[in-house]
Amino acid sequence: MTTTIPTSPADTLAAIIAAGVARYVESLPDYARDFGADVEPIEVNTSAVDEARQIQLCLSCPLADCVGVESSACPIRIEQRRVWRNRRQQWQPLPPTLDSSVKDTTRAVTASHEKNVRRDSGRRLNP
Repeated sequence: MTTTIPTSPADTLAAIIAAGVARYVESLPDYARDFGADVEPIEVNTSAVDEARQIQLCLSCPLADCVGVESSACPIRIEQRRVWRNRRQQWQPLPPTLDSSVKDTTRAVTASHEKNVRRDSGRRLNP
């Protein structure tokens, strides 16, 4: 085992962490030592556009070079914005009957509160 002398505080910290991880792995039982060796990370599609449509858009991209999904010029990004706009436009406000009942309830609560405030305004707080 060779020992290297750290030259900077970051190297010292990295050496301390590596030694701690090595001791921790040694303390694990045999079945738990190869944690993560066979596990592949799962990629989750969080886009508004499904994966098949993304592939189709990518293969038919009119841009000369791939600019990446992060760019606003990417066809996948343009499609995402279109889908989000359509979803936002499909959102409907409360139906008029429900909206009016909410307004009536709000008026009743406000009137009751104002009545209580008027009733209590003449009282002294400390008798």
